[in-house]
Amino acid sequence: MKAPRLELADIVREYGAAYLARYGKATFSQQRRVLKDIALCRTAALGGHVWQCDRCGHTEVCHDSCRNRHCPKCQAAARAEWMEARAQDLLETVEYYHAVFTLPDELGPVALQNKEVVYSILFRSVAETFKTIARDPKHLDADIGFLAILHTWGQRSTIMLISTVSSPVAASRQIVRDGFRAVRASSFRCECSALCSRRSSSSISTRPANRPSFPFMET
Repeated sequence: MKAPRLELADIVREYGAAYLARYGKATFSQQRRVLKDIALCRTAALGGHVWQCDRCGHTEVCHDSCRNRHCPKCQAAARAEWMEARAQDLLETVEYYHAVFTLPDELGPVALQNKEVVYSILFRSVAETFKTIARDPKHLDADIGFLAILHTWGQRSTIMLISTVSSPVAASRQIVRDGFRAVRASSFRCECSALCSRRSSSSISTRPANRPSFPFMET
């Protein structure tokens, strides 16, 4: 696979100093560390090692990675391993749906400055919403399984701040005595529609998710 012509590290090296000169007072020490690590990732500054061919003796120098969790280069392998592990958790006989909970744009700056508080409330609200709807006798009257993945930026035309929780939801329900039972797709879509009727300031959308992996986890 060919390396991209422009990488995030190139942008940080080119404009990082100017960014800090303008927004340094609002930049936390952890964020400064991320910028520094990404800029130095796979450069001579972090050291490296030499690969040598056993046959022809050709050598190549490979610089070490920064291993920062925010570095797109370093987290590619970890992300692939995480997705593979989650794929192993899928129930083979049921469909999955992708539910998205998004806060209004106006709350973006609030979330940026109060991450732990806002995102904790968002995750708790998502979980309570799913459980409340699913356990309602008028709907599924059961427990359901779901994941919740936080997205804090988008990549459509420009990098933009967002506060979105994506949740792959199994179209099944757990009956205490009989274990898991699949729910008909048409029936499950009706239960998902109940989520939208309960939304307040957040927007909610649902759609079928592809198997065996979830493409929206790859962004």
